Amino acid sequence: MHRALDQAILDLVQSEAIPDQAVLGQRLTDLGMEVSQPSLSRRLKRLNIVKRDGRYRHDPAEAPLKPSVRIFPAPPNLLILKTQPGFAQAVGAVLDEKPLPGQVGTVAGDDTVMVVLGNPERMQASIDDARRRFGAVLG
Repeated sequence: MHRALDQAILDLVQSEAIPDQAVLGQRLTDLGMEVSQPSLSRRLKRLNIVKRDGRYRHDPAEAPLKPSVRIFPAPPNLLILKTQPGFAQAVGAVLDEKPLPGQVGTVAGDDTVMVVLGNPERMQASIDDARRRFGAVLG
């Protein structure tokens, strides 16, 4: 569903003059794809879609922001990842796509991702992987 939604967004902004998120959201609904405004906003950033000359355009040269991530271990089996406001959903999506060692689930808010580990013995391996993948530092 996520790839189909991303592709639909790219197709719409390339083929139509989409002036704002409300119009884009309605066009997606017309195509049978429901997406919340906050989720749509995050997708636009991730897909490098920018507003220029009063309409959305795909700009692959527009570099996405890279969030800073701080790790707060919460033994025995939780990792708390803190980032700037608005980036937790993106970090959570990355972790859902490619989990940390021992990860069984995530819960993402606005600036915080809670990572649940199924095996507390995987804590250090998960911290090391998060540090490598996100350039994360221990809080």
